Amino acid sequence: MSAAGLTAFVRGAYVPESIALVIVGALAGALAPAARSLISADLVLLVFVPGLVFDAAFDLDWRVARTLLPALIGLAVPGVLISAAAVAVGLNALAGIPFGLAFVIGAITSATDPVAVVSILTRLRMPATLRTLIEGESLLNDGTGLVLVALAVTAVSRGLDVATSAAEFVVTIVASIALGAAAGIAGAVAVRVARHPAVGFGISVALAYATYAITAAVGLSGVLATVMTAAVLGNLLRRGWADTVLAHQLDRSWAVIALVLSALTFLSIGISVDLPSLGASAAAIAVGVLAVVGARAICVYVPAAVLGAPRGWALVTFWSGLRGAIAFAAALALPASLAQRSELQTVSFGIVLVTLVFFGTTAPLVIRRALGGATVESEVV
Repeated sequence: MSAAGLTAFVRGAYVPESIALVIVGALAGALAPAARSLISADLVLLVFVPGLVFDAAFDLDWRVARTLLPALIGLAVPGVLISAAAVAVGLNALAGIPFGLAFVIGAITSATDPVAVVSILTRLRMPATLRTLIEGESLLNDGTGLVLVALAVTAVSRGLDVATSAAEFVVTIVASIALGAAAGIAGAVAVRVARHPAVGFGISVALAYATYAITAAVGLSGVLATVMTAAVLGNLLRRGWADTVLAHQLDRSWAVIALVLSALTFLSIGISVDLPSLGASAAAIAVGVLAVVGARAICVYVPAAVLGAPRGWALVTFWSGLRGAIAFAAALALPASLAQRSELQTVSFGIVLVTLVFFGTTAPLVIRRALGGATVESEVV
């Protein structure tokens, strides 16, 4: 089937291109297993993720996000912890995986994914506040999720008490956000001084990848720092720190990069999936998926009921809880010395694949119905 034919079929069936790419990648991986050796954690975390996260956060409207800050923090911190704990308890009790190792899987799959969520939302029209909530959550909680993964692996490998882990978790998040905000301000000043689209774009690219690499190298969250850098830079440029036309040009340039990186990311996820091994771990994967979905329901519907949020908004937020590139990369990056590493990766990949394909393929229909038909699929050029 030609690329044009595949795209036409996918759009006609209301299947997001990201999901189709995962499926195509999985078929390619099954036909050419050697291709899996080309996919590494460094490729995903250091090449794909910084650009994708930067592009998504650059568009984030801080004026709207600021009004949603309590909800964003609730989903990005307690939500991640509840999900990780639910998966750990379920896998330990029903699949026999030691609790410490089960918690590693829970941490890996604890956060929604900005790459997966944003790629689907770009095809849909929805209220700006709701879209900012979903995008903001997915951008923030992947940073907190990766911090939790690092702490969980350290606890299993070398031992780490709860108090120390909690302190490191908080310090890492706060320091990453602060460094990212400082980098965003410095970048805005540099772009303003440059006053040239090509130079400004070059500064933004260097800023995205340097912020991620440097922050991760010193043990902080590269995702959180990059999110804050892009959000601060984008909002400052749009609020008059540079010519408005320049900000739009940067936005368009990043959209092109994100399109390419997104396609490569979802193909990589598909290629890395070993379907026979997923079948052998089907019971543990099913337990993990049920735990992830159950924790997501608690974290979304309980606060929504207390706050009186519209039922349709709660459903859309719940349905946006699919996992993707960040969880996939975190599983790839597990140290070779970690006990049962292969099993942990397989179960994590399975949870990612099931949530990504199921929630991703049904998201357009669910969102349209949840919002009473007001949301329609946007025209793709």
